[in-house]
Amino acid sequence: MKARIPMNRNLLQKADDLLHGKFFYGWVIVAISFLADLLSAGTGGYTLGLYFATMGREFGWTRTQFTFSRTVSSLVHGVSAPPVGYLVDRFGARPVMVVGALIGAVGLALTAVVQEPWHFYFIYGGIGALGIAEFGNLSNTVALSKWFIRKRGRAIAIATMGVSSGGVFLIPVTGFFIESFGWRASWVLIGCIVLLLVFIPTLLFMRSTPEEMGLRPDGDPPVDTPAAGTPGAPAASGARAASAEISWTLQEAVRTPAFWLLIPAFNLSGMGLGSLLLHQIPLIQDKGFTEEATAVASAMAFWALISKPFWGFLLERFHVRYCTMLSFIIAAAGIMALMVADSTPLLLLYALLFGVGIGAQPITNPVAWANYFGRGFIGTIRGIVAPFQVLSGAFAPLFAAWIYDTYGSYQIALLTFVGTYALAFFFMFLAKQPRLSNGQARRPEHAAG
Repeated sequence: MKARIPMNRNLLQKADDLLHGKFFYGWVIVAISFLADLLSAGTGGYTLGLYFATMGREFGWTRTQFTFSRTVSSLVHGVSAPPVGYLVDRFGARPVMVVGALIGAVGLALTAVVQEPWHFYFIYGGIGALGIAEFGNLSNTVALSKWFIRKRGRAIAIATMGVSSGGVFLIPVTGFFIESFGWRASWVLIGCIVLLLVFIPTLLFMRSTPEEMGLRPDGDPPVDTPAAGTPGAPAASGARAASAEISWTLQEAVRTPAFWLLIPAFNLSGMGLGSLLLHQIPLIQDKGFTEEATAVASAMAFWALISKPFWGFLLERFHVRYCTMLSFIIAAAGIMALMVADSTPLLLLYALLFGVGIGAQPITNPVAWANYFGRGFIGTIRGIVAPFQVLSGAFAPLFAAWIYDTYGSYQIALLTFVGTYALAFFFMFLAKQPRLSNGQARRPEHAAG
């Protein structure tokens, strides 16, 4: 009995902390962001390849025709990103994500009525993508960058576990829906899931900044209490460090070399990521592993999922630049394993390497922009760079589909993506963190609200 007393007291203390407001509300924002990432990544990338064999066969579409929907959706993401980023900075993430979840749910459900390719492009690639752009990774990671500074790596790592969970959970769920109810009904059911898991929680519980609730980033106390040298001083010191983070304006950021080096680094790395999320299932099936294809895709998403805490741990201990370069090397190694894969063990090696490599990218991208340029104007800055970065998501999957339709194999595309990861590594190596010049004033991050 004595051995249980400390544990019971600890549990009671945690419950008392929660009831008396000592639980930091930022972790609720993390949970909402997790759900938003799960649905945005799952509907926007991981599961679309499942429809190749159903919609494509029914309508007689080539892979290039089908993949063009992904190009349209990526272009919509790019065009909408600047206003979305500005609106998140101006009005907060909550209204933007609520409206986006509603639009996205309607767009996904309406995909059930398509008959022609242009229907698919307009409804899924246009309406659905616009909603996903509003409630997806841009909006929620901007919110997380405002809620967390010192703990930004772990917070975004936990939230973006939803990206990989979109593959782990939605691939088998969508496959079940298609097999049991048909592909049309599956789109309606996915739209309903967006309403249930994104629209309702965001409407009820999302808050845009900690200041909105009278809190500080990371759950720190106000900067003026307690005094240095007294109990609790480390926490106060953390609060001071948080409030001292510099926020660059867009005009200042674009004058730095780092701004223009981060854009191609993340753009080039996204080419292989976006293409394989869409094409990996039919690619593996083409190798003769029809039954194993879905399992390998789910395994890849699983490794991406469980690697995120590892990347979050590294990001709080090493510079984001080095972590990003390491992720590019691992992902490129995974693609090389896929190129030569002629057995299940090699396919699983691909799933491991590529999964761990891309598991970092939804974390390192927002962390890099926030760490380099601060949180005050991060929505505007990331919104402006998104159209540049959309090139990878818009045209790389289409390029891979064209290579397949032309040559009957994805090998040339895979080799190209190994090369783009090498170039991304080079640009990231050059992208050293900027410093304000002597002529620029130090502006605390909270100046932007």
